[in-house]
Amino acid sequence: MNRVFLRLALPLVMVLLAAPLANAQSVYADYQPVVAGFGGAVAVGNGFVAFGETNNEDAAGSVHVYTQQDGAWAEAFTIDGPSDEIDRFGRSLDADGNLLIVGATSANAGDGAAYIYEVLGGQAALVATLSSMDDAGHESSFGRAVAISGDRAVVSAAGADSSRGAVFVFQKDRRGNWSATQRLQPSTMSADDMFGLALDLDGGLLAVGAPQADGRTGNVTLYT
Repeated sequence: MNRVFLRLALPLVMVLLAAPLANAQSVYADYQPVVAGFGGAVAVGNGFVAFGETNNEDAAGSVHVYTQQDGAWAEAFTIDGPSDEIDRFGRSLDADGNLLIVGATSANAGDGAAYIYEVLGGQAALVATLSSMDDAGHESSFGRAVAISGDRAVVSAAGADSSRGAVFVFQKDRRGNWSATQRLQPSTMSADDMFGLALDLDGGLLAVGAPQADGRTGNVTLYT
């Protein structure tokens, strides 16, 4: 992938929507534990919205999937993490069409993981489990940010390499198997730059934020 660095140039960026957003509806978890984290991550897919709840119960985490029912958004089902451990499942989310990717930064004994689900017919089927393609390190926050677009997914490990951060690219093959293909980390990154703390992917364009880089002024790297 080719890359371009972006740095702060204007104090304010205005985003104009083609049409105003008029209708609003608040949604809540069905129960109110002491600390739930409901809404800590959100994603919009094909006919559904998903909300992460990383601290439900004992912080194993879960994802709540809502669909429109009789003109209002209502919970259709919940996706629980594959493990009963404290995985922080739902720490990050993204969706593209019927695919939903979920980050779990404390899964695999703290190494982190990401999970890809296909949401169809009122249920979610697990289609892939993603892990780093090398030894990103214990508590590297693999799964801190996730994005998916078509047959490509990206997962960050913002705490890898003394928090320099790294981003892993995954590709789906013709058989439907997902595998790691690239590890991205600019050579200019230093300890605590946290490359990959935020990212987004649309087709062949990937944007990765490093908010602590350049003396904590931060920068964004674009890959094409």
